[in-house]
Amino acid sequence: MRPLPIGERGLGPFGNVSHILGTTAKIAYLFWRRYEFTLDTDWLRNRAYPMLVGAVEFYRNFPNLARESDGLYHIHGVNSNESIWGARDTDEDLSAMRGVTAAVLRASEILNVDADRRPVWREFLEHLPPLPDSSNPGAIKPLGYRGPRVFVRGLKPAVKAENGLLPDANSLPMWFFDFCNIESKNRALLDLANATFDSYFRNGIGPKTSVSVLSKLAIAAASLGRADAVQYLIPNQIRALAPERATAYKGGGVLANRMTLREGPQALDAQRLGRAGEALHLALLQSNAPAPGEDPVLHVFPAWPKEWNVRYRLAARGAFVVTSSFRAGRVEYVGIESQRGGECRLRNPFQGPVALSRMGRRAETLDGSLLAFATSPGERIKIESA
Repeated sequence: MRPLPIGERGLGPFGNVSHILGTTAKIAYLFWRRYEFTLDTDWLRNRAYPMLVGAVEFYRNFPNLARESDGLYHIHGVNSNESIWGARDTDEDLSAMRGVTAAVLRASEILNVDADRRPVWREFLEHLPPLPDSSNPGAIKPLGYRGPRVFVRGLKPAVKAENGLLPDANSLPMWFFDFCNIESKNRALLDLANATFDSYFRNGIGPKTSVSVLSKLAIAAASLGRADAVQYLIPNQIRALAPERATAYKGGGVLANRMTLREGPQALDAQRLGRAGEALHLALLQSNAPAPGEDPVLHVFPAWPKEWNVRYRLAARGAFVVTSSFRAGRVEYVGIESQRGGECRLRNPFQGPVALSRMGRRAETLDGSLLAFATSPGERIKIESA
């Protein structure tokens, strides 16, 4: 039997799962996020910090990254997830570089180590290009695009750039690395994030809006405080309105155990439940930082539909456990258990002054949009409208 000839694909070494660098940075950032939720300095020192340093140094020493004539560090020949191959300044990599570099700087300060490396990291962070968007002349976008200014997956030249425009909804790196949430300091970037989100739903969002298994669009909606979208996207992702594998049992639809067979026979998965669960948490409670590496701000019910009553107990960054209740369209109270002590920053959920009680005793009255108060390890605090 004669062997079949092997043909050249014409795209060299590039493929769906090659030249994807940002995943390492995402893992490092999850290690950092675990520290933010626990304030466990042993974890930070022994696990998270080495991961952050490794991710930053990998990027800084990547052969296809260089400081160019505009004074900025540009990266070439990298993928944006699986769809864009061999592009320049991709959304995945610029988000990753900005996120992990900001985190490693903060971690270095917390641990009081590597002070001599901070100027190098800071210079790198300060000279990274902005996240790519459709206003850039080199943006990967359809020919003749006349839509709103939105995030894009990268810039040309690219080895493969078909179907390029909006970031991959299964990844959304600028949301993952804390650039797009209701506490973001960069309001122009937040406006860009909202325009990008809206562009995924040109026909609006309603009861029949489908959300794919791996989609992070419900997470994006919650992060942006979009209760109008959350009320449909989270339930619809759980229900899997549009099964994605016609050849799988029940077409890849939801089984009796709430899982699916999206990837085919014997490949049970609960991926959509994880995505919906994260979105649910963010709709009920956010403790995002205004920017990567900065102090978190607690915000109760930031994207919760006013028609839904609920009570919860959830973890928050800063090593806080938050309890709260929402009934008849209003917040009834906020309870905070401080596991490590330190300052708590809470966006005021009430209109006007609040009464703060410590360990069951009325302690003080606070007012203002942002409530900041000291806590002690193990202390329980309750906040109600005054």
